[in-house]
Amino acid sequence: MNLTTNPGSSDLARSPELGCELSIVIVSWNVRDMLRDCLRSIEQQNTGGWAEVVLVDNASSDSTCEMVHQEFPWVRLIDNPRNLGFAPGNNLALQSVRGEFVLLLNPDTVVYPGTLRKMVEFARANPSFGIVGPKQFDRNGKILFEAGVDFPSIWNVLCDLMMLSVVFPRSRLFAGRKMGYWDHLDDREVPAISGAAMLLRKSVLDRVGLLDETMFCVEDIDLCSRVRRDGLKVYYMGSAPIVHYVGGSRASSNAGLQRQIAFQSLWLYLHKSRGSLSPMVLSVVVFFWALLAWPATFFAARMIPSGEGKARLDFLSLLAKRLLQWSLMDKSKFRHHLAKPPSLNKPDSDHSGNIDFPSSRPAEHSRP
Repeated sequence: MNLTTNPGSSDLARSPELGCELSIVIVSWNVRDMLRDCLRSIEQQNTGGWAEVVLVDNASSDSTCEMVHQEFPWVRLIDNPRNLGFAPGNNLALQSVRGEFVLLLNPDTVVYPGTLRKMVEFARANPSFGIVGPKQFDRNGKILFEAGVDFPSIWNVLCDLMMLSVVFPRSRLFAGRKMGYWDHLDDREVPAISGAAMLLRKSVLDRVGLLDETMFCVEDIDLCSRVRRDGLKVYYMGSAPIVHYVGGSRASSNAGLQRQIAFQSLWLYLHKSRGSLSPMVLSVVVFFWALLAWPATFFAARMIPSGEGKARLDFLSLLAKRLLQWSLMDKSKFRHHLAKPPSLNKPDSDHSGNIDFPSSRPAEHSRP
């Protein structure tokens, strides 16, 4: 692969033989204006002498690379000629970072003053924590519970499908995945954190492996799982906030396909971490939910002439149809154009902890 790179013009970039405290890795795709705000928030924290920023741009068509060259010449830029996706883009950058710590950061985030230093200092003082994540606010100042979550299970997937987690958002029983019973304000150990902002020691990544490229979603949960299996903990810092605009690099034109991709990634995660029974049960649960939801929402939508309610029912009907299709298909043959196809018949994994996969790769397209 031919890559256009810009080494950056910071003091750290001019001394490539030297290490640094922190490497901030950002993967972008057509989010130029949001990325500008993100880089400005990093620049304002005086990171030039102790942190490097490595930006992997996945073939953006909105002049992202030109903006970075002109306004942030200190950023080390990797200009991909095609869209690699989130996990491969991060893994590409991680092969050349120099920091003792690595922060995986989404481009649609803004970092509060002091957050980076606080996270690094905590991680340095507490080596038993392999991953540290910040508190996240959305654009309206609402706390995002996705920043600190429990591991996915068949039960909490069912609760999400049946909207029980929405009806009972504070329930320990029904809102367990997002840990809705907790306000997400304080610092505490959690099972997993969001990959939108994830701090790790580079030595931990070297030991447990990089992001799993067979998954297009859930790869952050998988990494947390591997770190915990390595004997380390995961920490959520309610005292270290960021703003996360959510979905900045993700088009929303085909929500049904996106949900198929999400469930395929979850299926792969369950297959990898819990064996063959759990993903089989997941398929059965999704099948029966979709089998009931598809005709119910389809006929209900026909009874409403127009309006927001009809549009919502049409959306749910299409969603159920796509999930019914997914539940019946051969999961080993499901393909996302930006994820490496897994080979589920081989028990061995590669050095990144991935399910083994063949060398062939489908054509690249934009992230859905």
